[in-house]
Amino acid sequence: MDDIKKDEKYIQGSGNQLSYPLDSVSTQIIQDIVASTASNEVHGMEVFTSDGTFTVPQGVKYIIAEGVGGGSGSGGTSSAPQTGTSGGGAGYCRSLIEVTPGESITVTVGTGGAGASSGNTSGTSGEDTTFGSYWTAGGGSNTGAGGTATGADVNIPGGVAGVGLTLYGAGSTTNNARLSGHGGGSYFGPGAPGTNAEIAQQTTGTAATIYGAGASAGATGTAGTTVAGAAGKDGIVIVTY
Repeated sequence: MDDIKKDEKYIQGSGNQLSYPLDSVSTQIIQDIVASTASNEVHGMEVFTSDGTFTVPQGVKYIIAEGVGGGSGSGGTSSAPQTGTSGGGAGYCRSLIEVTPGESITVTVGTGGAGASSGNTSGTSGEDTTFGSYWTAGGGSNTGAGGTATGADVNIPGGVAGVGLTLYGAGSTTNNARLSGHGGGSYFGPGAPGTNAEIAQQTTGTAATIYGAGASAGATGTAGTTVAGAAGKDGIVIVTY
C-alpha cells in the first residue's frame, strides 16, 4: 500500500477488512446517493383546515398530499314519529407527488354541511376538498351516501350513513320510539352516533367531530315534537415533505 498516492479517496473497512481506493466514477455515485437521500428525507408537515396555498420549500423533490372532503350535515324531523336522514362521510385521497421547489399549489378544503332546521328532513351535503389539479376528495351526501374520491394514488370513498329504526312499545302498533342512523364515517374515523327519542321525546341530531365524518339525524317519538339536524365535520389536507 506504500505506493498509493496521498490524495486518493478510500472506503475504510472495519475490523480486518481492507481499505479500497475509489475511482472518480465510484466517488460520484456515492455523492449522488448522499445528495438524493438528503433531498428525499422528511423535512416537515403542513396542515390545512381551511383554503390556502402550499409552497414547495427549497430542497424538496417529493411530497405526500392527503385529505378528506367535508362530511354531510343531517336532517331534522318534520312530523311525529319520524327520523331524519343522517349525513354521509367524505371521500379520502392520498398521493405521492413530484414537485419543484418554489412551486405553489392551491389547496381547497371542503366545509362540513349544515344541519337541517326543524321541519326539514335533509341537511346540506359537504363540500369537496381539492389539492391543485392532482385529486378531489368529494364531500359526503345529504342522502346518506359517501363522498367520491378521484385522481389520487389512493382513493377511498366515504362511509354510508346508517338507516333509522322504529321501536314499538310492548303490545302497541302505534306508539313508537325512534333511533336515527349513525353518520357516515371517513378515513379518519366514524361518523356521529345515532340519536334516540323515546315515545314522548325528541332529540336533535348529533354533530360529527372527526374530519370528513357525517352527522346523525334528529329523531322524534310518537308524542314528541319536531327537531333539527346537526352539522358534518369539515375536511382537512395534510402535506408531508
